[in-house]
Amino acid sequence: MKPKRIIFAIVMVLLLIGSVWWLAMNDYLVPKDHSDPSSEMTSLHQMNRLEQWTRDQLLKITNDLIKPKLAFSSLKLELPATGTFTDVTLRSGDLTIIEMTSMTLVFKELPRQGQPLVIESATFVNPSVKLIGRPEGGLEGFTGFIKSFEGQTYDDGGSSKPSEVFAIRRIAIVEGKFEWSQSGYEHPLILEQLTMDLSTSPDTEKPGWYGFNATIKREPIMTLTWDGGINIDTGDLDFNDTSLVIDLEADKYSSLTPQIQDFLAKYQIVGELTLHTTGRVPITHAQDTDLVFNATLTDSNAAIGEYQFPIDKADLNATFKDMRFSFAPLHVMAFRGMIETSGYFDFNDAKPFQMDVKANDVLIQDLLRTTSSEEPRFSGKIDLTLNAEGEGDEASPSIKGTGELHITEGHLINIKVFGAIANALHITDDKKRKAVDTGMARFTLKNDRVTIDKAEIESAASAAKGKGDIFYDGRLDLLLNAGTLEKVNSLLGAIGDLFSVLTDRLLPFRVTGTLKEPVVTPEPLSLPLGKLRDGGH
Repeated sequence: MKPKRIIFAIVMVLLLIGSVWWLAMNDYLVPKDHSDPSSEMTSLHQMNRLEQWTRDQLLKITNDLIKPKLAFSSLKLELPATGTFTDVTLRSGDLTIIEMTSMTLVFKELPRQGQPLVIESATFVNPSVKLIGRPEGGLEGFTGFIKSFEGQTYDDGGSSKPSEVFAIRRIAIVEGKFEWSQSGYEHPLILEQLTMDLSTSPDTEKPGWYGFNATIKREPIMTLTWDGGINIDTGDLDFNDTSLVIDLEADKYSSLTPQIQDFLAKYQIVGELTLHTTGRVPITHAQDTDLVFNATLTDSNAAIGEYQFPIDKADLNATFKDMRFSFAPLHVMAFRGMIETSGYFDFNDAKPFQMDVKANDVLIQDLLRTTSSEEPRFSGKIDLTLNAEGEGDEASPSIKGTGELHITEGHLINIKVFGAIANALHITDDKKRKAVDTGMARFTLKNDRVTIDKAEIESAASAAKGKGDIFYDGRLDLLLNAGTLEKVNSLLGAIGDLFSVLTDRLLPFRVTGTLKEPVVTPEPLSLPLGKLRDGGH
């Protein structure tokens, strides 16, 4: 949500600047001939030389810096220096990017040669920003939106450098609306009732820099406070202390748009997020972005189908620098256990990534959306270690890694693969219900599959060990040995290893099919894994 509101604020600032330029170029700082001029307006109108110089300079500034065209139906000018515009639009070709009911500008002083215009305050009423994403990337109507952040100095002593022309003090947005849609998609994302109060002050020691404090609210769901700065010469944004607080509860959905309500209700998303950000974002040189994030998520949950993802608390410390998002660590208290993750995602070239995961005492039954009276379809406590790395380039994505999983207090018989194996062993329903599973799996991640290098599981009813492949599309190619003799091996320990070769050939099974429809068949001779194992042919 944050990037959309940043874009909204930036576009409002650009609109404000563009309106001032258009205002001066079209003589709206002075009364028209058909007006009823007061003595003060007549005096203002007589300042011909300053008017001409200002118009010429602002015409150059407009041509240098901004491409879209501003229009409005009327202007009411009140001295000493206040202008109220109605039915304001900002258009790029045939596309309306911004429209609003009214815009009021209060100037602290009249323009003076060699000095910037000083705007004491600006109020935008019912501004609506409409952004349309193009299939090939970017936004409709925003190609060349800003021609330059630098400007230039003219021979006549004028300048189009923003830091030498403008000194924006305050911007207020009342009941704003933000709409974003992807070209070709029917339903846009709409955020309404956005309110912002942004105060700025020029930094005399740093030309072009303005410090500001902004507050954007979407009651009662979201509050964004932004203490930062902007360099209007370069477009750099500073985040001294930016905080975003989102509090989602089902009884607050009604304050959002119907599209967002439907999305949140579909996945039953709730929780409270607090995000703090510091750093700098150079708009024209995104590769130099340098940000630090600290986030906390509490009492969160989301649901997809029969599964849910409850999080009691999650704490994140992360950075974004040199086009790399790094997090170390991410602590998550979820599923009545603890999950710790660290790693990075790099957005340069091949998009390499790396991640380490460690989970302890995680209850897998908490994944299921069940009532208190229902028995979970499966259960167990797991410990997991995982190390993964690869490249996210769309042309040739890759992944490799290793991991180890341990499970205790398990009841896995209702997972289709385990149920199919139990049926192949002719285990009775009574033994299935009473079985408590303990097991482990050591595995390797590959581009198209997880290879089980070693797996063992045992219960009072049976025991098994095996190896093979589980493909990411759900296909199975596993070899295992299962039955009571395997249980004897487990009980005998080292002595049992003497029988391993024999039992490998006595009770082998092959598991094929898919995770949803596994097929278990006897393999009388412990044959090598099939063609899937050798290359998927």
